[in-house]
Amino acid sequence: MDNARNRHTPLPFSPDHAERIRQMIATPGAKLVCPQCDGELTTGLPIAGGGTIAAVWEVRCSSCGRSLVVTDLPRKSPPDET
Repeated sequence: MDNARNRHTPLPFSPDHAERIRQMIATPGAKLVCPQCDGELTTGLPIAGGGTIAAVWEVRCSSCGRSLVVTDLPRKSPPDET
């Protein structure tokens, strides 16, 4: 069977892991860690969009070979300053 790291086509993250990654990205200062293998997640410049079109990023784990295309990020509320 193929080793995920030797694949040219990345494996997808599960829906639960994808949501966890979106939450990490939307949290200022959060470390991006792969929920599958605890490896470092990397992103680059947007692969599409910009201007009036929502940006699209690819998030990839170099350790396990999984990736995710992120278009819609949840918005975090600013901390309550009471």
